[in-house]
Amino acid sequence: MERQYILDAIDAALCAGKDILSIYNDPTSDFQIEKKADNSPLTIADKKAHAAIADYLQKTPYPLLSEEGKHLPYTERCAWTLWMVPKSLSNGMASLPLISLWFVIPFR
Repeated sequence: MERQYILDAIDAALCAGKDILSIYNDPTSDFQIEKKADNSPLTIADKKAHAAIADYLQKTPYPLLSEEGKHLPYTERCAWTLWMVPKSLSNGMASLPLISLWFVIPFR
């Protein structure tokens, strides 16, 4: 993986963090909590962070595999040799006003 793509992933995570903090630091924010299919919480902060990461990483040649993103069939995914996985470190605690950290993992 080229160094620039690693730097793009870092920038994506930092941008996602700024988006999350803009919501957590807004005293009028209600976090807009929804439930995912597995009954875990999904907030507007999660959605904004995912959108920021997806936007940054679309300039890389690698596909993005994410809980909040489009779910592609295995027949397509099995051909991937490298992909990016954005993951929140809040681990299901997104409904709490905590700082949610994001990172991007390149997988091979």
